[in-house]
Amino acid sequence: MWKYLLFFLGLCLLCAPVQGQVGGAQRPVEVYFEAVDPAGDDYGPGSYIYPRNLAFRPYEGLYDLLWFRVAGDGEQLFFDLRIKQVTNPWNAPEGFIHPVIHIYLDTRPGGRTAPLSEALGVKMAPQYGWEFALVGVGWESSRLVYLSGDQTLVETDLTAVYLPDQNIIRLSVPMAVVGRPQKSWRYYVLVGAYDGFGPGFLREIRTEPGDWHFGGGDNGRGTPGS
Repeated sequence: MWKYLLFFLGLCLLCAPVQGQVGGAQRPVEVYFEAVDPAGDDYGPGSYIYPRNLAFRPYEGLYDLLWFRVAGDGEQLFFDLRIKQVTNPWNAPEGFIHPVIHIYLDTRPGGRTAPLSEALGVKMAPQYGWEFALVGVGWESSRLVYLSGDQTLVETDLTAVYLPDQNIIRLSVPMAVVGRPQKSWRYYVLVGAYDGFGPGFLREIRTEPGDWHFGGGDNGRGTPGS
């Protein structure tokens, strides 16, 4: 039952590393992967309607993923996303509040196929299970979750910040923990809508929009992501 908001799901093959510059990095970096996503697709199957509260102005683009990049400087890995509209009406310390970002890394055979929150309503393909999950959420709730050697989940903090000069949300994790990206790595990138009281911090979809929930759902019969 896809009752909560999910806008984008991508399974991407890693390209070869490319030398480049990453704004905000203090050391030379390698760009390991970049991908673009078409604008104007943050309405799920085409029916989703933004909540009516003024906090959701301009009522479009707040969850519209345009671009994704993975880069590293030898010490940190940077997972950068560009979302069309980034606002912070409640002054979250990260500089963004509306998007809930999940990035799952398939780095080796095996791994988990269930996401961290059942509210996402997705399941990964068995051949592309994940070993690392990055969650970018406002109010200092971001975290890195990964499988240990005995297949238990370990959770630690990660750095999440909005870089307004580049319109980039950046999640940073130590390369010593995650490793250096390889050609065989694959990525799932999911963007949902923040609700501090929702399961997995995800905002609910109903058939009709309200001040604090989305409209355009199918009354609980299974609302798909896009």
